[in-house]
Amino acid sequence: MIDTAALREKVLDLAIRGKLVPQDPNDEPASVLLERIHEQKLQMVREGKLKAKDVKDDTIIFKGDDNCYYEKYSDGSVKNIQDEIPFDLPAGWAWSKISAISFVTKLAGFEYTNYIADNLCNDGIPLFKGKNVQDGKIIYEFESYIPLNISNALPRSQISRKCLLTPYVGTIGNIGIHNKQGIYHLGSNVGKIELYNQTEVLLEEYVVAYMKSTYGYKELTKHIKATAQASISIDAIRDVYIAIPPSNEQIKISNKIDEIFSFISVVENSRKEIEDIKTLLKSKILELAIQGKLVPQDESDEPASVLLEHIRAERKAKLGKKYVESFIYKGDDNCYYEKMGSTVKNITDQIPFSIPQNWSFVRLKELAKVVSGVSYDKRDICNDGIRIIRGGNISNLSIVLLPDDVFLPQKYYDNEKEVKTEDIVIVASTGSKIAIGRPAFADKSFPQTQIGAFLRIVRPYVPNVYQYLKCLFASNYYREHISDLVHGNTINNIKTEYLDEFIIPFPPIREQKEIANKVKILMNILKGGD
Repeated sequence: MIDTAALREKVLDLAIRGKLVPQDPNDEPASVLLERIHEQKLQMVREGKLKAKDVKDDTIIFKGDDNCYYEKYSDGSVKNIQDEIPFDLPAGWAWSKISAISFVTKLAGFEYTNYIADNLCNDGIPLFKGKNVQDGKIIYEFESYIPLNISNALPRSQISRKCLLTPYVGTIGNIGIHNKQGIYHLGSNVGKIELYNQTEVLLEEYVVAYMKSTYGYKELTKHIKATAQASISIDAIRDVYIAIPPSNEQIKISNKIDEIFSFISVVENSRKEIEDIKTLLKSKILELAIQGKLVPQDESDEPASVLLEHIRAERKAKLGKKYVESFIYKGDDNCYYEKMGSTVKNITDQIPFSIPQNWSFVRLKELAKVVSGVSYDKRDICNDGIRIIRGGNISNLSIVLLPDDVFLPQKYYDNEKEVKTEDIVIVASTGSKIAIGRPAFADKSFPQTQIGAFLRIVRPYVPNVYQYLKCLFASNYYREHISDLVHGNTINNIKTEYLDEFIIPFPPIREQKEIANKVKILMNILKGGD
């Protein structure tokens, strides 16, 4: 399968090294473009559009006769920067710093305190924040606004033309192109990069491609500060080295990236469609399996009712007077009834679908025991002992042991709550509507591992039914049963009685094995196995 993320990285890597499109020796060298940009900046200083300090730190990067790269500063000093330049460039390209080709700024803290904080309003000039740059895109949903006169009072952090926006707190390395008409303003945690391209071709699209490349991202994030939230200084953004192609090649590179990325998107969309189809097929396979439509029926099979009678007899012998006989049967009128002790009730409206003649419907409580998890005093948590699994341990129908699992002393050991082979573990309490009821299947035992209070174990009374129950608990029929327990904006805990009352379509034992085997084969085919 194509790794599209790696493919995108490779395309960007080739682009910034001059290997994505053919070189044209007739193109005007990038060094000439950089010289004109520098002259443009000097003119802007003379016109009062820039401050002298915005130009004084401009440097020229060149390759010496010794094939080493040097950086020449405005005071005439020269520094060998060979160790800081990651790769050679094609003829006609040039290295530069972001500060030499763009105006980089943020909203200063004193500007926010003295001008903006007391003037926030519900309408006016929108404030960009770090959260407005997500996944390389600009999100035009704003929480705060300021009056136009306040925005005009802070011209350096005002946004009135095409530019790049990048967070300097939080999601460092994220960058996107703002290109909407109108006036906006920098808010908190986001910096502005305005290219000096009023008279020259210097494409924001190419700069973004560079910044998203492996090397560009590394450059942009190498000076991250270890604070509560990752952050970098605006000066760190200004000091990023960038490989500049000739103007014409920037256009060719950007167009080629768009062309290739469009193709990759088609591949990803096709893959998503395929995965959606696979998901639908898996759901359909399980639906057919639990309705008796996946494998042929065999009239010579012992009816499921015989096994269920055997289970009831064993439970009655074990529980004695505590046992209350309960079972579901189909009457001569084709209606379904449930006998509980001496009471009989018509439950036809609870029956989900038709099943073959040799099958039976049964409540989960007649087929398996539901075990609750252990509650514990947090003060007893220790570094070793009994591992307690919680909701986070239930993933992709499996039990996953995690580095941050809780351990308790042996006084908490309860053999019944330990996860054993052929247990089905259920997430019984969570704040997530997606995770509630999520099952995991214990195909092996987990010694010294117990379920926490927010989980339940479904443990069959008899062997040989586990593989079929896996199909059932992985099906949409089970998910729909759980969804019935979710009301409004709150999520009910899945109490033992909720699971006890779950109605299960139950086949003969031989057919259960055949169903489980057929499901395994078909799922493996969909997964791409043999």
